[in-house]
Amino acid sequence: MPLRSAEPSRSDGCRSVRRRESGQRALWSASANAENKQHERDDAAVLAAYGFSAKQDLLAQLLALNLDVTARIATAKPVVAPGIPPNYPHPDRLITDDCIRAS
Repeated sequence: MPLRSAEPSRSDGCRSVRRRESGQRALWSASANAENKQHERDDAAVLAAYGFSAKQDLLAQLLALNLDVTARIATAKPVVAPGIPPNYPHPDRLITDDCIRAS
């Protein structure tokens, strides 16, 4: 299927060129759409993990989180670092050997 098709558009015999979305352009559009949907799912997962709302100011929520962590550290309250929580059952099930390692 050609990328362009010529169709008569005027009585004087001139033709207009109309683009068809096919070939690589169509593949790229489908790929970009799938990628955008994945980004949306990732964004939603991160918001849920931090307990943030997309309808509120994200920077304000992040600042509030940082102030809370700072206050906990200042008062010697426990702060859970990023990664697998210490009380997670069977953390070995979450770790694999198929990662890139520094040589």
